[in-house]
Amino acid sequence: MQYILNQLMENKIILEKDVDEYNYALKILFLKLIHYVVIFSIAFFLDILIETIVFLYSYSIIRTYIGGIHANNPLVCLSISILFVITLKQILNININYFLILIFMIIVSCYWYTNCNKFLSKVKFLIHLLFINIILLIFYILTQDTYINCIVYGYILNIILFTIKNRISLNKIFS
Repeated sequence: MQYILNQLMENKIILEKDVDEYNYALKILFLKLIHYVVIFSIAFFLDILIETIVFLYSYSIIRTYIGGIHANNPLVCLSISILFVITLKQILNININYFLILIFMIIVSCYWYTNCNKFLSKVKFLIHLLFINIILLIFYILTQDTYINCIVYGYILNIILFTIKNRISLNKIFS
């Protein structure tokens, strides 16, 4: 990492005063790269690579805007992500009433949207939510149940993590 930073400074791409910020950013990028390589390798091994991509899209986009509880350690985060992918493999074959799920997800999307604070974020979030729900509707029309399960799983995990975060925040306020 230090070698990369030194090269960037020598080539006058970054200033010496900004090295700490770039060091932090490179560490995050490196951790994310490892994270995704591991996750996609496991998904490939479990033969659910496309399903994992659909799940991660719906999960990550929503999580970007609503937040949720986060692991304090990158290894814990990776372990939880691995657990999510392994659980996804099990969830793919569950049969549920997709029409009721679609209505539920639209209601949850509206709730999340109303709780988004910044206007610009609200507009972006609305676009992403509409896109996810349109994809869900297309999968419903095409009877692609496994892909619907991936999106539903992303929503459910976000609901759980959002609820845990809010309860922890309330406990801090009232204690």
